[in-house]
Amino acid sequence: MVVHRRRRVVLAAFVALLVSLGPSHAVTAPDGGDDDQPTLATFGIAPAQATVADPRSFVTIGASPGATINENVAILNQSDFPLPLAVYASEAVNDKKDGSLTLANRDELVDAGTWVTLEVDSVEVPAQSPQTGIGKVIVPFTLHIPDDAEPGDHVAAVVASLTSTGEGADGTPDLELEQRVGLRVYVTVAGPTKPGLTVTDLHTTYDPGPVWGLLGQGRTTVTYTVRNTGNVRLRVEPGTKVAGPFGLLPATADGAPVAELLPRGEVEQTVVVDGVWPLVRSTVTVTAVPGTAPDGAPVTLDPVVVSQGLWTVPWLWLLVLLVVVVVLTRRRLVALGRRVARQVRAGRPPATR
Repeated sequence: MVVHRRRRVVLAAFVALLVSLGPSHAVTAPDGGDDDQPTLATFGIAPAQATVADPRSFVTIGASPGATINENVAILNQSDFPLPLAVYASEAVNDKKDGSLTLANRDELVDAGTWVTLEVDSVEVPAQSPQTGIGKVIVPFTLHIPDDAEPGDHVAAVVASLTSTGEGADGTPDLELEQRVGLRVYVTVAGPTKPGLTVTDLHTTYDPGPVWGLLGQGRTTVTYTVRNTGNVRLRVEPGTKVAGPFGLLPATADGAPVAELLPRGEVEQTVVVDGVWPLVRSTVTVTAVPGTAPDGAPVTLDPVVVSQGLWTVPWLWLLVLLVVVVVLTRRRLVALGRRVARQVRAGRPPATR
């Protein structure tokens, strides 16, 4: 039973994303703890001055290429025992499935995460107490913007991480659990801003519904990729419309809004549009409306619109129509054959048409 509980905790922790500044709550068994009674470890990270945490939600830096900026973060511990935590730099990326901000792998930093240098790589954060309040350690860091840095928005992160190990079942390896919380560091490099947005990889499929569309409306599944091709953060609100010839009987569905699409970030969307009539040939239109990201620079950019034709064929109706045509044609041919036969028997040449 203990092994099963540990496995669930590991799976929960590995989906930890780049979060806001509230403390991170995680279950762990520190050295000397009772594995059957895990202890609740609560830790977090926040912007700070030289000696105290401050009320900012995240670190915001605006500077020119080549600039060096000194900042601080506070590593916080609301547990009743000291916590050994690793501290390292990272950078924010968009999760391709839902657009949320998550942390890049430590060995895959290619942008602002490489600009951050921390004074230490680990800290021992004291326990909280009634006398001293929340335990904390102030960690200074330096951010150096390269001379050739691209103008616009970049998002680094400073991460506090707690790692613990649980014993696996017989014949299985031990389970390593990393719980982490990250503080976003928004960096705006001086220079011209160039917002840009594209919608690519549009694919559509049509399901005619019950009994091949004989009973009415079907549904269309639409997949596409929204990509930020500019150098500023964007909010994106996508929508999809499916309409018949000349815009007849349109059906619509909203995509999942992306609160913060980073430069070079992309999100894959899948939208199901119900209530699509089988009008033989329809048009699928995806519209992505860009806007200003939270606390970002104002953006003025036209909506991006892409369209694609789609066969929405009522196959069963066509089959019924084909059967009717065959039956009527056969009846006409039979009647014509009988008329010719009568004319032949009467000694008159058959009329031709």
